[in-house]
Amino acid sequence: MHKVLYLVTKNLPDAVPLLIPHRSPSDTALSVILLQDAVSLTEPLPGTVYVLADDAQARKVASPFPHVSYREMLHMIFSADCVIAA
Repeated sequence: MHKVLYLVTKNLPDAVPLLIPHRSPSDTALSVILLQDAVSLTEPLPGTVYVLADDAQARKVASPFPHVSYREMLHMIFSADCVIAA
């Protein structure tokens, strides 16, 4: 399985769906990590969505998505076949 990880840093709700494809090949696992100002995004995105816990806490945001630590984010970055910063 091909793993693609998107790192989203800006709260641009209209732009994010354009950056992340809604359909991907069946052999592709899509993941998204929201960090920095993007932690306040709440609309559904394609793939599995996570939020960086430290950034959500610093901005006092209650995100509906599962939280990941910096350590978990680094593990996800290094285990992905492709990382896209958006």
